[in-house]
Amino acid sequence: MLFRSAWRRGLIDCHTQPNVFMKWSGLVEGTGRRGGLAPRDASAYFEVTKAVWSAFGPDRLLFGSNWPVSLLFAPYDVVLGIARQTVAHEGPDAAPAGLPDPRAAPARRSPTSWRLPTR
Repeated sequence: MLFRSAWRRGLIDCHTQPNVFMKWSGLVEGTGRRGGLAPRDASAYFEVTKAVWSAFGPDRLLFGSNWPVSLLFAPYDVVLGIARQTVAHEGPDAAPAGLPDPRAAPARRSPTSWRLPTR
């Protein structure tokens, strides 16, 4: 529990800095369950994902599957499914950069950190 409170304080400290962005990855690795045994349902990761999402939101998050390391814990489609389940309730425009979503406009997939012009 001490780790979690220190980690949350770190998130808050980072959140207050407008030039700090968060890479959202490593969820299945964090379980320590190798051999494809990581939980497949996003609810297993809710505590972590909610804290990160609340601190940074879609405009300051960059999704990364952590492939190929993630394959030790879950197949790529499971990792992607967990990420999609997590943001589904926020709406189609809520996906962070890097999370493949064919419905999202290309500019929406470009995070503020890249300072790319919108079309």
